[in-house]
Amino acid sequence: MTGTVWIHQFDREENVDDGSAAALYFGKETVEYYALDNNLKVLRLIEKLQYRVVGQKLSIGIKEGVLGDNYLTFKNERYYRSDKKITDMLTPQNSK
Repeated sequence: MTGTVWIHQFDREENVDDGSAAALYFGKETVEYYALDNNLKVLRLIEKLQYRVVGQKLSIGIKEGVLGDNYLTFKNERYYRSDKKITDMLTPQNSK
């Protein structure tokens, strides 16, 4: 999981005001949750939490999700594994 980026693109029905997608970036022990724009560039860091994977169960903070080969389901949202690097998604103002 370390170093991987997983992306969820919001549908219009989800009525999300802050960005058009979300990304989860997994570090060694923490996951960073980002709001993304239409071009899949980082708008802002929403939060950073501890995570743990046991089998196909993913725990982030106190919530649990399911991990598949190239997808994960968390908080009723489906995220797909991306080949993007988080550094490619940062814009100059949020890469400091």
